[in-house]
Amino acid sequence: MSSQALIQAIWEHPFFPNIAEERNYQAAFDSTIAKTNAYKTLVGYWQSIDFHKQVIKDLLERRSLVKVVEGEESLPEALNVLIAQDVLYGLNYEERKQLAGEIFNPLSSRTLSSSELFILGRLMSQVGFPPLEEAINTDVDLKNFIEQGKLQLGKLDNIGSKLTSLCTDFIHYENKEYLDLVKDKIESINMERPADSYNYPFYPGMEGWDTFTASWQMVTTVEIPEDMLKEMSTEALMQGIWEYPFFIQTSTSSFALQHCYEALLPYINIGREFLSREDAAECLYHRYEIVNITHEGALVLTRSLEVMLAQDFYMSQYSLDELKKLIEMTYKNDVIRYGENDDIMYGFKYISLFLVGRILEYLQYAPLLEALENDTFMQIFMSEGYLDRGEYYDESVRVLNTIYEFGKYFLITVLIFCCMPFVKAQYVTLYTPMGSPVEGFIRGEELSDEEIEAINNEYITSYPQAIFLDDATTTYNCHSYAWNISAGGTTVCWINQYDHEGEPNISKYWTDGSYQSTTESLAYKIFYYNGDHSATRSSVAGYYESKWGSAPLMRHAPGYGPSSYNMSSRRYYIAQVHITGPTSLSLPSSANYVTGSFTATPAYNTAIGDYEWSVTGPGTANIYDNRSSATIDFYRSGNYYVTCGFRTSTGQIVTTPYTLRVMVMPTQSYSLVFDASAKTIALVSQGDKTQAAASAMKGYAYQIANLSTGALVANGLIAPDGSKISVATLQPGIYVCKIQIDAETTLIEKLIIR
Repeated sequence: MSSQALIQAIWEHPFFPNIAEERNYQAAFDSTIAKTNAYKTLVGYWQSIDFHKQVIKDLLERRSLVKVVEGEESLPEALNVLIAQDVLYGLNYEERKQLAGEIFNPLSSRTLSSSELFILGRLMSQVGFPPLEEAINTDVDLKNFIEQGKLQLGKLDNIGSKLTSLCTDFIHYENKEYLDLVKDKIESINMERPADSYNYPFYPGMEGWDTFTASWQMVTTVEIPEDMLKEMSTEALMQGIWEYPFFIQTSTSSFALQHCYEALLPYINIGREFLSREDAAECLYHRYEIVNITHEGALVLTRSLEVMLAQDFYMSQYSLDELKKLIEMTYKNDVIRYGENDDIMYGFKYISLFLVGRILEYLQYAPLLEALENDTFMQIFMSEGYLDRGEYYDESVRVLNTIYEFGKYFLITVLIFCCMPFVKAQYVTLYTPMGSPVEGFIRGEELSDEEIEAINNEYITSYPQAIFLDDATTTYNCHSYAWNISAGGTTVCWINQYDHEGEPNISKYWTDGSYQSTTESLAYKIFYYNGDHSATRSSVAGYYESKWGSAPLMRHAPGYGPSSYNMSSRRYYIAQVHITGPTSLSLPSSANYVTGSFTATPAYNTAIGDYEWSVTGPGTANIYDNRSSATIDFYRSGNYYVTCGFRTSTGQIVTTPYTLRVMVMPTQSYSLVFDASAKTIALVSQGDKTQAAASAMKGYAYQIANLSTGALVANGLIAPDGSKISVATLQPGIYVCKIQIDAETTLIEKLIIR
C-alpha cells in the first residue's frame, strides 16, 4: 500500500478521533493506533528512507488540506498527534525549523491547540534542541507534556508559553558548536573552507545526538534541503561530503569496497547532487591532491576519497596525464603513510591498488585487460573491491602484485617503490556446534595505531547510542564475532557469508540444526540478510553486540548502526537441543531403582549458556547432570518424560525444550491364560520366581464382566503361580477378564463361554 492509503486507513480507524480527546495523547495513541498494521507499516524500520520522507510529506499535505467538519472536530487534532510520532524523523533539520515556523507565527495572535504544541515539542526534542533540553531538566510538567502529551488542568498555558518562546529560538537556531566539532576535518584539507559550506545543524558529539534510535533517523535529519544543495558550490558540496557524519563508512563498513560506496554516496542527496555537477570530478581530484593525508582528521577519510576516485564517473573526466599522476600520488601516499613497512596488507594499502587497478582498466591498459580476461579472482577484485583471504589467499597475492607491477610500469617516470611482499594468511576450518565445517581465515592486524584511534573516535562520535566495546581491527569481522568468538570460539579469524567457491558458509550455523529460527523476542543470534552482517544478543536487555566491519565492536539497538547493513532486514536464531538415550528401561525386582544415561546435542560451549534437565512421571526420579549429559535414577515403573532445554548466557532466552518418553518396566511379567474347554483362568509368571512367590501370598485382583451389558459377574484374587480358577458357573456368552498388576500394567483377556 502507498503511504497515502496507509494514512487513510488510520484516518478511518474508529478509535482515531479518540486519541485527541484523552488527557494523555501518547498513552491513547500507543494503546490504539500504534498497534494497527497500518501504522506499523507506516513507520516500519524495513522501509526505505525515501518512503519515510514521503510519509511525512503526505501527512503534512493532509494537515494543510483538512477542514473541521461538525461532529468530527477531533480528527484534525488526532492528525497532529499522529504527526508528532516517529514519522517526524522523515524531516531534515531545516524542514523541522520550517514546520515549526508554519505552526507558530510570532506575529499571529492565534492560540495554538494542545496538539499543535505537542508537535512543536516533538520537533525540538527529537533533535535534542539544547535550550529545550535545559528547560525539560527543570520543568517536570513540560517534560511530561513532550514525552507523554500529558494535559494537566491549569498548566497548559504555561507550557504553551514556554514552547512558543523556545520555538522562536529554534526557528533561528544556528549550530555554534559545529566548527569546533569538525576542526580536525577542516584543518586537514590544506585550504580555506568554502564560504558557502553547509554547517550541519545537528552533528555527532552534540548534546541530543543520542536521541536517535535508528540509522534512518540520523540520515534523514542531517540531510541538506534540496533547495540549499542547488545553491551550494561544488567545492562546498565536496566539503559537505568530507564533513558528512558517515563518510568514513565509504571505506570501512564492509570488506567489499564497491558495496561501501554504493550503500552510501549515491544513496544520500548530497552525493547525488555532487554527481550531477560538471566539475565534480575536478573538485574531487583537487581535494585528493591537497589534503594532508597524515592529519588525524584525514587519516581514514582520504581512503574514502580513493574509493570515490575509483568510480568510472570520475575517471572518465580525467586526462591521461591526470590519471597517471593519480597513480603516482597513490603510491607516494602509501610510502608517506607507512614508511618502509613491507606488508602490503597493512592498513588500507589494498584500497590504493583498487584505485590503481580501476584506472588501468578504464584506460584499457592491454597487459591488465589480458590478465583480467580469464582471471576470476582479479575480476572479483576489480568489480567489487573484494579479496579472498582464506584458501585462495595466494591468488589474492598474485592479483595485487599484478596490479601493483602494472601500475608501476604504466608510469612515464620510473619511480623507486618500496617492496611490498605479502604475508600469507592462514586458512582455518571452524565447526558449528553440530559439527559442520565453516571456512575462516586468519588476518593480521592491518591498521596502524593511528588509524585504529581515528576509526574508533569517528564511530563513537557518530553513534553515541551505541556502546564502544573494543577497538577497530581487521583480525575478525561481524560473522566471526557473532557465531564464533562470542560463542566461546578461541580462533580469532575472519568469516565470510560465502566460502571461496561461492557456496553458503555462515548459514551452516542455522541450516545444520545448531540454531533454529525464532522470533525477535527470543533471538540469540541475528543475521541482517540484506546487509551481510551478523550480531549476537547482548546481556543488556534490548541491545545487540556486533563488529562493524574493520571498525569497532559495538553494543547497539537492533536497528542502530551503519546504514550499509540495511539493519531493518533481520532474521532471528536461537540454540536448539535434541536428546538421545534409552526409550525403555527394566527395573529389577531386587533393585530400588534403574539408571538411564541421556545426552543432549549439540554440546554448546559454556560461553553460550547451560542446559536445564527435568523429569516428569509417576514416581521419583533423581537427575545427575553434567551440562550436555545426564544420568537419571527411576524408582518405579511407568511412563516418564525426560526434558532438556537450553538457557543462554543472557539469561533471557530458553530454547524450546526437547522431550524424550521413557518407559520404565518391572523385570517381572505375567500372562493371563484361559482354558476354554476346562472353563478355567490362570495367571502365569514369566519372570523372577522369587518375586512371583512373594506376589502369590497376596495375589492380584481380577474382575470378569459381561461384554454386552458391562455387568460385573465375578471378582476376587488370583495368584501368579498358575493356580486355576473355574468360570464354569458363567452363563454362555462373551466376557472380559481384567487383572490389575500395578498402576501401569493391566492384563485383559476375552472369555468365550459355550
